[in-house]
Amino acid sequence: MILESSRFPSTRCWILRVQEPGSGPVSRADLMRRGRGLSPTSSDEEIETFLLLVNAWGFGSSGYGPWRTQQVLDSERFFPSARRALEILHSDSSDAALSAYFHLNNKAHGRVPWWGPAFFTKFLTFADPANSVERVERQGALILDRWMATAVRRVADQTSFPTGGWTTPQYAYYLTLMSRLCESSELPDAMTTLDAERALFAMYTGR
Repeated sequence: MILESSRFPSTRCWILRVQEPGSGPVSRADLMRRGRGLSPTSSDEEIETFLLLVNAWGFGSSGYGPWRTQQVLDSERFFPSARRALEILHSDSSDAALSAYFHLNNKAHGRVPWWGPAFFTKFLTFADPANSVERVERQGALILDRWMATAVRRVADQTSFPTGGWTTPQYAYYLTLMSRLCESSELPDAMTTLDAERALFAMYTGR
């Protein structure tokens, strides 16, 4: 696959061969597989490639994606902030997902310009070992963007839940809601919070 944008030809690294040509668009399965191989000791190149893949999936065909991604990569905060988030996710903390969110969502800690919750939660979700490694028994990070916020507003009848700019307590509420949803008798016992998020995300986005 070749990620490219003719609208933003100067965007470095958006034209990037990450798979064999003709393998099709990046998928959730691709991101989960690559996320399992990501760690705090991954190289800058590996972290950058992962961001590109996540954003390519997240932005889809939007021509805005390359420019927005470039702003993130150009920030001197990106690599140390992303690496610190990975350190948190790979720690023994039971609140690792929430702590990683707090880190990336607060300017005094690891917030990166142009990398808001709608996209850094995608990065966290696919990179979180709790979502792909059986021995990690804690709540994994979940995607929270405007589509999932709309789902929260409808599923929980919470019309006051914002569609952007979520605080850490609001993200904590979202994670708890998804956990309780999976515990409800209306869903299969084997459904995880990641399964529920994936199902709701697909319902609203078709991806």
